[in-house]
Amino acid sequence: MLRTALVALLITTSSVMTANVMVDVQPPKKKIKVRVTGYWPGEDYYTSKLQSSEGVRLKAGRHCATDHRVIPAWSKVNIVGSKQEWVVVDTGTAVIQRKASGSSKLPVLDLFFKCEKDYEKARLPKYAVVEVSK
Repeated sequence: MLRTALVALLITTSSVMTANVMVDVQPPKKKIKVRVTGYWPGEDYYTSKLQSSEGVRLKAGRHCATDHRVIPAWSKVNIVGSKQEWVVVDTGTAVIQRKASGSSKLPVLDLFFKCEKDYEKARLPKYAVVEVSK
């Protein structure tokens, strides 16, 4: 019983001591190809109030929406090649039904921006590979 508890403790920590050597254990990052889109305040009732489907106040450049069956809520998402990290706090019917994806039917990653001009300035690719971590 005690041994099982110790093993569980070692697995949940981010670093492990083995044979007098400290080894960092990073959780694996899942890579997914997605269709990248953007949204901003005023597109619908909830975004004009800066409210996400999770009840969180949306922050531009920090929060995004996706289908929670593909990328779970509160996951951290990083577009490969970008330094910015986004947190999944929102979802919606267009994201779940993959309307923006067109014929490719890839999962949609909808990034929240302050305004349409900021989205255009970001010059994000239409399709990208993202790393997902909890």
